Amino acid sequence: LASEAHEAGGGFLALHGKVETVFKQLLKDYDVAAIYTNEDYEPYATERDAAVAKLAEKAGAEFKAFKDQVIFAKDEVLTKNGKPSRVFGAYSKAWQAKVTLEDFKPHP
Repeated sequence: LASEAHEAGGGFLALHGKVETVFKQLLKDYDVAAIYTNEDYEPYATERDAAVAKLAEKAGAEFKAFKDQVIFAKDEVLTKNGKPSRVFGAYSKAWQAKVTLEDFKPHP
């Protein structure tokens, strides 16, 4: 991977450790403009990502998270009063009413 990244004009760095410790060091050692990630919806992952976003903000870097593994993100299918549904049947109906063929189109 490192040689492929180098050929494309980039670099490759693999680090191991606690996420917050690793990102603190990266943000200290490099002029990081932005951190890009795909959203993960599990409790540990949301806490981890919030901690990294806070570190990025302190360092003056953007933290950009993008939808992954789902067609609609957690805030894209809501009840009429703007809250997430607590009943699967109601959620399912709202999801089906919102989904289109465009949602299944391959994206680069």
